[in-house]
Amino acid sequence: GLFYLDITIPLGYPQSPPEIKFSTPIYHPYVADSGVFSSEFIASNWSSESNLTAILSAISSLLAQPIPADLLVNENAGVCLKDKELFTKTCREWTIQHAM
Repeated sequence: GLFYLDITIPLGYPQSPPEIKFSTPIYHPYVADSGVFSSEFIASNWSSESNLTAILSAISSLLAQPIPADLLVNENAGVCLKDKELFTKTCREWTIQHAM
């Protein structure tokens, strides 16, 4: 699918990480209902030497292979952990509905 992102670069960049928000609806345990990608993940993996290419690459990897220990606490995370088949099916349905 094709997912659109809104990327906000703060005044303190590159010392401060960007805020990344999906404008395309996405069903994923790293993405809040508001579309905001896990700010905890970005902040914990950000340094002044980081760049947008690296963080976007990391996000792409996490979308494909979520790390259970780092999931947001939301319904999607529970489904991802307890029923991988249902999680994958729901992700596919959302992608077809919103990102095709």
